[in-house]
Amino acid sequence: MRAPASVPVAVVVLNWNGRALTEACVESWLAARPRPRRLLVVDNGSTDGSVAALRRRFKGLEILALPDNLGFAAGNNRGFAHLWAMGPRVEAVFICNNDTEVRPDMLGLLWAALKARPGWAVAGPRILYHGTGRIWFEGGLIRPWTGRGGHLSHGLEAGQPGEPFALPADGFVTGCGLLVRAQELRELGGFDETLWAYSEDADLCLRLQRRGLASGVVPAAAMSHKISATFGLGSPLSLYYITRNSWAMLVRHRPGHGWVTRAIFLAVNLGLAGRAAFRGGPAAGAAVLRGLRDGLGRDWSGHDARA
Repeated sequence: MRAPASVPVAVVVLNWNGRALTEACVESWLAARPRPRRLLVVDNGSTDGSVAALRRRFKGLEILALPDNLGFAAGNNRGFAHLWAMGPRVEAVFICNNDTEVRPDMLGLLWAALKARPGWAVAGPRILYHGTGRIWFEGGLIRPWTGRGGHLSHGLEAGQPGEPFALPADGFVTGCGLLVRAQELRELGGFDETLWAYSEDADLCLRLQRRGLASGVVPAAAMSHKISATFGLGSPLSLYYITRNSWAMLVRHRPGHGWVTRAIFLAVNLGLAGRAAFRGGPAAGAAVLRGLRDGLGRDWSGHDARA
């Protein structure tokens, strides 16, 4: 049987001042076989000429240019709203960091796995460190006392891929590369915009889990990641949001959290603040402390997604 030329999937690539990265990402998608039905670049208020450059280089590329940087969650949500409002209908959406490149067969393998598993709402690929054979992500778990995500198989040599597998109840697929059914994404309202960036992917997967829908990984489907090229690995901005949002994850998705959890979370993050200051300087340590203050000081229980 001849493989389809395209699949009913929209790809959403979020760009913020990452012109060269986004160009390489788009090039990899143009080589995909089968192709996605739609390829949408959402520009998050870039000031580096990204939009004009992308329009010159890729004639007909679908671009949604936002006036300001709305963050990862809201920026993607504007892209989802654009998909729902106009253009060909799709059955799934692949959320994609701009600092990634996909293998030509990745989307077809993910789509086939998702179609064959009605109990899954999300399917993720194996994500490699760019230019290497080492695994960056092959499924993740939320740690029970810190609310932070841990990556399965992180740093291991890829080897031969195994069969697709479902993640446990506290598992998630990273928003770096995540295929989600369009109906469920729309019903949930997309990502939770109160998180801004970091943990919104895990939050989405765990909200779907509460609906009885699993997330899974397809190791044969692969892409590569250039690792925090937008915010910078260990930058004060990333440290702030990771710390703040990890408490939100515990409040929302760990029933029975109480003073013991709070005390352990506080102690762990005070230690992480010291380590961040040692490695990255005073600004890094201060970012963890601000995230700790703003996370513990906010009522997260009533917040939810708004697309």
